[in-house]
Amino acid sequence: MDATGHQPDIELIEDLPPEVEAGGKFVVRVRVSCAEGCDLQGGIVNAVTSGEVVLTSPLAPSDDRDPRATATLALQAPARVGEWVCEISFPEQDAARVVHQGCSLRASSTVVPHAASV
Repeated sequence: MDATGHQPDIELIEDLPPEVEAGGKFVVRVRVSCAEGCDLQGGIVNAVTSGEVVLTSPLAPSDDRDPRATATLALQAPARVGEWVCEISFPEQDAARVVHQGCSLRASSTVVPHAASV
């Protein structure tokens, strides 16, 4: 086993919407890969806001010919209007009998008030 572990990479499949309504729900998809080609499915990713894990999702295969793994995170915007930042992380974990170091990305969106009903 590699003493330092492998360094995976995490990326958004689609960007967060630039604006979300307060309390609104939306889906974020991420892809995690290992430069060494390790199979990371079965691992986990976390959504972290305000320093707290708000959601954990398992990694699943992208497709039959793609070694990268994906996760779908169903998130909910806070009720407070303003900038909202979410960190999506792949915590250090063992995959394919090798330690994979943690990695993360930060994504943000602007939380806006609900549109007024007419």
